[in-house]
Amino acid sequence: MAIITLLTDFGTADSYIAEMKGVLSTYAPTATLVDITHDVSPGDVRAAQYLLSRTWMFFPEGTIYVAVVDAGVGTDRRVLGATRHGRYFLAPDNGLLSFLSMNATFISIPVLPEAAPTFHGRDVFAPAAGVLANGRPPLACWRTADRSSRWARRLPIRSSCRCRSRPPSETPSWVKWCTSIGSGR
Repeated sequence: MAIITLLTDFGTADSYIAEMKGVLSTYAPTATLVDITHDVSPGDVRAAQYLLSRTWMFFPEGTIYVAVVDAGVGTDRRVLGATRHGRYFLAPDNGLLSFLSMNATFISIPVLPEAAPTFHGRDVFAPAAGVLANGRPPLACWRTADRSSRWARRLPIRSSCRCRSRPPSETPSWVKWCTSIGSGR
């Protein structure tokens, strides 16, 4: 049985996560769906990158990671897939996967014309994860991404958030992530 993790900046107040999970359940009804978080600040690619870099190695080989944090939604940016250590990663081509080593294999995932331009999470990433969960090899149907994609521009893993538990004078100038209890990393 496949494991599919979800990491987004969608929040939980709307139906977006349920829509993605509905598509995933249609394509891969036996997959286990794991929410890493949906509370990344909107468009904070560096925070998403940090959280995914902290969690991916704790899941078994074969896990599929869907990370949708994308300030460029609706633009012509590419959709990337990557494989590393027997795991699969799906994310926008915006630097989110830049924590993966240069030995990872990157592929470009096609965006079908019927996909809503502002909801690739539901219309592109979820179906692609479902295809992977059913054991179809991604490299056979998607083309290898050239090295000019944004993932190659290694983003520093940092965010401009400030932790609540410290006064501004004691907070480091850059914090990677503020936990829900206010500690900074």
